[in-house]
Amino acid sequence: MPDLKESIDKLNFLLGKWEGFGAVQYPTIEGCEYREELIFETNNCEPLITYIQKTFYKKNNLPLHSESGYIFSKEDGSYEMNNVQNNGRFEWMKGTLENSGNKNILTFEYKNVYNDERIVRTQRIFEVKDNTLNYFGNMQTQKVDFQNHLTAKLVRV
Repeated sequence: MPDLKESIDKLNFLLGKWEGFGAVQYPTIEGCEYREELIFETNNCEPLITYIQKTFYKKNNLPLHSESGYIFSKEDGSYEMNNVQNNGRFEWMKGTLENSGNKNILTFEYKNVYNDERIVRTQRIFEVKDNTLNYFGNMQTQKVDFQNHLTAKLVRV
């Protein structure tokens, strides 16, 4: 059984404040570009990482979306992520870590979504190389097949 603290320490590449830009699109919404702030932190007492994500419309800097949650390690060596979003949705996802050369890829797959019956599947992919974080969000609803919903490129500040 892996040590949970050692397991969560493998995600230290996420820690810090990230800023950058992204784009959101989906057949059921009007797409737009946005500015993003993303902070990953640990308190060094519990084997988990907290995060806060805020996005703002690029054209006028008004708030667009926000969420916060936790990433924690499981005894089987996997990771889980949960979050609550400003629209009332709660996501629970199971993740895996892949190291590809000098790039870390953390992929979270749908486990359950609460308070939004439209959602069938979600996926989040964090790719970190040096001080650049590429982020992809994919989604499937009852009416739209699984596809990309958002993409962002952030840098550590």
